[in-house]
Amino acid sequence: PYTTLLRSRPELTTTNLRFLKMFSDFSHYGGFCVISTQLDLWKRWILAGFLVVIPEEMISRYRNKIINIHPSLIPSFCGTGYYGLKVHEGALARGVKVTGATVHFVDEGTDTGPIILQTAVEVQNGDTPEILKRRVMEQAEWEILPRAIHLIANGKVTVKDKKAVVEE
Repeated sequence: PYTTLLRSRPELTTTNLRFLKMFSDFSHYGGFCVISTQLDLWKRWILAGFLVVIPEEMISRYRNKIINIHPSLIPSFCGTGYYGLKVHEGALARGVKVTGATVHFVDEGTDTGPIILQTAVEVQNGDTPEILKRRVMEQAEWEILPRAIHLIANGKVTVKDKKAVVEE
């Protein structure tokens, strides 16, 4: 869904986005990371639905240049074990009234990097994890990921004291 979404947003074409085919075998991906970091093929990395731990040497080389989107309002329902439907199952089990999505820089932790953007989404009576996941994608993720890319591409995001500063 993100590839289609980003292609449909012409204002993002100037950000020089490149999409990577993800490998299920980590050894292929790890080898690719080493080559790409040595050759410096990309200046920024965008992760969406990416469930592989990024090697520390790549994080160090691309500090505050790798972004990820997570389907909750970090620091809630994030970190190890919270991915896909598990995030929404956790939110519903806890009975939260508001959830959402977060775009953040990737650091050595899991969902612990500086937060760039967040958008809240109301949880409704009768929601299932699947319904909530769809609402979060449509009302939050599909809005803030392209917005974050645009802000970063235009120099509107900096990191100071491990916090993202956004100038809009």
